Amino acid sequence: MGIIAYRRENRTWVQSRLMNLTWFDVVARPAASPMLNRFHPYKPPAQRRSISIGRHKKCVVSVQWAYDTSTCDPDHPIMYAALPMSPAQLGAYVRHALSNSSCHTHIRNDSLEVRKEYIASIHQKAGERSAALKSQLKAEFGVEADKVLNSHSVTRISSTFDCLRLSKAQMVDRCAMDIHVGYDASNDELGRAVLEMFDRPLLKQAIFDAQWSYLVQLMPYLEPAILDAWF
Repeated sequence: MGIIAYRRENRTWVQSRLMNLTWFDVVARPAASPMLNRFHPYKPPAQRRSISIGRHKKCVVSVQWAYDTSTCDPDHPIMYAALPMSPAQLGAYVRHALSNSSCHTHIRNDSLEVRKEYIASIHQKAGERSAALKSQLKAEFGVEADKVLNSHSVTRISSTFDCLRLSKAQMVDRCAMDIHVGYDASNDELGRAVLEMFDRPLLKQAIFDAQWSYLVQLMPYLEPAILDAWF
């Protein structure tokens, strides 16, 4: 699946929603493709790990997800750390939080009954542990985890084949705004990317299309031979 842009007969370009790329043939690629396609987030990682992290003026709070269970990790459902912290410290926190998330894709090989029982046990343990950690957070900082994790700052960070993908949690369908950070990036680089995503506004569709769409981002890199092609 991918985003397709096409030119209408009036020579205006339009960006579509997700489409099946097997329906199309590649006839040319931009010369800048190696730069534009540095990462391959559409490829599956060895292990799927993800967190959601939000910022409060006193602390950052994160949820470590248990992939394939529709809930958080039973051992480390909630984490938090006091602010201020440097970008490098934030990057280190994110890596630690990701290491405390978990991947449970192995249950796909189990029977439906076994999966249901396994997931129920994860939900129960995660719920009990979350409640204790939320109370601890409230006692230490006077902060309610649920409010932080429902704020506009919340960022979803997921592992992919060769990078971490940062998405605005309340704009997950607008992936052109995602930030991709290579696994070889420093903690400082990762932390700065997270801070940037924290501060990105929630946009209405028209403003997003004008400022952030794939079409807007790619146009400056497309050669005339591609822009003027006619089929």
